[in-house]
Amino acid sequence: VMGVGESTRTAAEVGAIDCHAHVMPSEYVDKLVDASRKDPSLAPAARRLTEEHPHRFPLALGNIDRRLELMDAAGIETQVLAMGSPFLSSRDDRIRRSLVQTWNDSALDLAAEHPGRFFVFASVPLPDVRGAVAEVERLSGRENVIGWLINTHPAGWPIDDVRLDPLYAAWDATEAIVF
Repeated sequence: VMGVGESTRTAAEVGAIDCHAHVMPSEYVDKLVDASRKDPSLAPAARRLTEEHPHRFPLALGNIDRRLELMDAAGIETQVLAMGSPFLSSRDDRIRRSLVQTWNDSALDLAAEHPGRFFVFASVPLPDVRGAVAEVERLSGRENVIGWLINTHPAGWPIDDVRLDPLYAAWDATEAIVF
């Protein structure tokens, strides 16, 4: 993260970096709930985020002030935000693209509102490879995107499936970090 911006601080002067912190912005959850009405395959994910997760993972769903307080108390200067589970299972590419864009944009808004506290591992709408490449092109070079998150078996495909080659080529072209 120190390479993302200009810094003359030594490693000893930088607080800890949590390089994998899940967040589910309210804009994303609302859109997921709405999409689950059109695509019933999303209903279990919407139900988990609205019924189960608020009790088990309250920080993932919102309270940013509390998240910042806990980060400060633990000596964590920066978190790299990543979409958490459940991963998107919609068979409709348009719905998946819209949900991923909403999550990415909401996470980037959060990072912009708290400079230096949050960076983003952006997501892609796999198995829609064309949509994934389009999302890489849309967000490449955007401030606070420091890499990309990929599930190890998107849509049941192994991570080295040749159908993903165009996505890997897009990431290679931008020298992206993939997590």
